[in-house]
Amino acid sequence: MPRERRRRPWPLALFGLALAAASGWLLVAGEMRSAARTADLRAAAAGLHPVDPQAPGGEAAGAVFVQGAAVVDQPPHDPLLGVSAPALRLDRLVEMYQWREHREGTGDNKTVDYERVWSAALIDSSRFDQRLAHGNPGSMAIPAASFAAPAARLGRLLLSPEVLAELPATVAVPASAAALAGQGGRRFREAGDWLHTGDPQDPAIGDLRLRFLAVPAQEISVVAGLEGGRLVPWRAPGGGAVALAAAGRHEPGELLGRAQREDWLGAWQARAGGGFLAFVAMLLLRAGLGVEGRSPGTAIAGAALLAGAFALACVAGGWLLFRPLASGGLLLAAAGAAMAAALLLARGRARGRLGQS
Repeated sequence: MPRERRRRPWPLALFGLALAAASGWLLVAGEMRSAARTADLRAAAAGLHPVDPQAPGGEAAGAVFVQGAAVVDQPPHDPLLGVSAPALRLDRLVEMYQWREHREGTGDNKTVDYERVWSAALIDSSRFDQRLAHGNPGSMAIPAASFAAPAARLGRLLLSPEVLAELPATVAVPASAAALAGQGGRRFREAGDWLHTGDPQDPAIGDLRLRFLAVPAQEISVVAGLEGGRLVPWRAPGGGAVALAAAGRHEPGELLGRAQREDWLGAWQARAGGGFLAFVAMLLLRAGLGVEGRSPGTAIAGAALLAGAFALACVAGGWLLFRPLASGGLLLAAAGAAMAAALLLARGRARGRLGQS
């Protein structure tokens, strides 16, 4: 009796290919961004020179390091709500009351729950299971915003909005409901540190709450460019921008090191996400292409090795233009992982044939 051929689930393979493509894009784009940022920070450090903020002259070819007491000649102002503060920057923080969906399980075992939360980010309800009964507004009537002081100085040097954006807002700015009456076309009610557009005790979906924070005038340290007497983002040879600022007195190495650590953190988050997607993609490709004759543990190990090889190759591609030697080493490691996966596959098939004989 002829042996019946088992149909292979090709849709799984196609989905695996799509997932692998998404993983590759995430990894390569993340590595290229990280590599470019590292090159920009190294270029800034290589040509960095200190500048006296009180000295005349306002141009510099390379990046500069400046520190001193920042002062405000003209305070920032929120034109929509009419709030001002004697500060380097004024931030309007806004949250909206929205539905949030929680899903658990799949198929007949899937459960869906909804809760109402305050969120600074818009929650898209268009893909909710019960979107008609749990719809969120598509925008905020009063959005979050930041307002840099039009005239803030570090000695004789003006501070650009891009430099001021690097400083943390730590001081609460009082704003009463009475003072904001009618501003922005809304009426507000006070509740703690927040101003509400609805009933603070019984908010409705779409209600807003807001407050203000400010960056106070203080001593700051800056790594940036100097153009026309203004501290602005420095343009690196690769085209990237470097503008670093911190409250207090810090050495330039501290600012550059902090920026590098933040970049590494983002890069490793992208690597973890891309690597996980690659692992799932390899599992789906195995199932879709009908790779047989292996135990589940061996299948997982093989998928992990293939995903590692794929991720290493993508990382190497992202670094190729910036660090070719390191990129070559990663490609060798990727080749080793791929060979290990191939050996594991061959051994699994051989065991499968022995088991059938």
